[in-house]
Amino acid sequence: MEKKAPVYPTKSFETLMNKKKRFLTLLTLFFLSYYLSLPILTSYFPQVMTYPIYQNITFAWVFAFTQFLLTAIICFIYYWKSKSYDQLVQHSIREESEKRGHDS
Repeated sequence: MEKKAPVYPTKSFETLMNKKKRFLTLLTLFFLSYYLSLPILTSYFPQVMTYPIYQNITFAWVFAFTQFLLTAIICFIYYWKSKSYDQLVQHSIREESEKRGHDS
C-alpha cells in the first residue's frame, strides 16, 4: 500500500479552505431556501401560486421551472468556482513543496 504524504496546513491553505467553506455554505443555504420555498408557498399562499401568468400556466409552474434553470446555473457556478479553488490549492502545494525543498 502506497503511503501518502502528510498534509501540512499553511496559512494560505487555511484561508483558501475558509473561503471555500463560506462559498459552499452560502450556496447551499440559497439553494435550500429557494427549493423549499415552493412547497411553503403552495401551502401558505395558494392564491399567489394559482395566479395565472399566461392562459392556464400559473405562477407555481413558472416558479417550478425556474428551479430547473437554477439547478443548471448553480452547477455552472460551482464548476467555475471549483476550478479556481483547485488552481489555488495547486499553487499552495507547489509553494509548500518548494519551501520544504529549500529547508531540507
